[in-house]
Amino acid sequence: MICISIYTMQLEIQIESSMEHNLRLALTKQQFELFYQPQVNSSEKLIGAEALLRWHHPVLGYIPTKEFIPAAATFGLMPEIGEWVLDQACQVLQDWSKKEETKDLTLSINISADHFMQSNFEHTVIGLVQRYDFNPSRLILEITENIALNNCASMIEKMHFLSKHGIQLSLDDFGTGYSSLSYLQKMPIKQIKIDRSFVQAALDDKRSNKLVTGIIKIGLDLNLRVLVEGIETAEQFSAFKSNGCTEFQGYLWGCPMSLNEFIKQLSIKTDKE
Repeated sequence: MICISIYTMQLEIQIESSMEHNLRLALTKQQFELFYQPQVNSSEKLIGAEALLRWHHPVLGYIPTKEFIPAAATFGLMPEIGEWVLDQACQVLQDWSKKEETKDLTLSINISADHFMQSNFEHTVIGLVQRYDFNPSRLILEITENIALNNCASMIEKMHFLSKHGIQLSLDDFGTGYSSLSYLQKMPIKQIKIDRSFVQAALDDKRSNKLVTGIIKIGLDLNLRVLVEGIETAEQFSAFKSNGCTEFQGYLWGCPMSLNEFIKQLSIKTDKE
């Protein structure tokens, strides 16, 4: 038993060490890439996309995000990975700003707490916007509730600095964590995102439906845009649209795809119109 336990511990250490090495290698070897999932308004018109991180390992292929993001956080790599994502997103927005069919689209990216809490984070963001020269309101930074709840005063100060410079802020997975109600009025949030876990539950369960309806009402009463993610059926879209949601994301309009595929689908849609 002792031998097995020691062997298991050694194996776990080797796996962790290998994961950290591979993640650092992924950054230097450009193995990360962004996939783009469409976002639409209540008329199903494309208004933007969420950029989602993917790791294309040369041997293992695409590694699920849920398998490497926790490891990256453990090894303190999220700020570095976040910088890469931010830079890539800004490059895309620069390119989109030059084309008629994409100049009005927004691009949302997820910001980890570790990245957001970097002392120079807000200045880095503004520096990239200026470097790539695009409308800052096209960039949406998705933050989670734990960012607002962690060292509240300094975090909110960062948010106001970004908002003052035109960056949009979105509160991601709203309703799944600690209560954010006391912070919403202090934060310069433009949008709240309802987590996909509420989507089918709201249709199947009366209590869940009341909860979601309440969340939507809170957002609308505060003049926030309310986006629901994880919409897969016309029934779900109709239900959340009727409840007041203003923006939508999910497989009903497309799964996360490469930038080339996203632009290709946009071009096909534009040609049809």
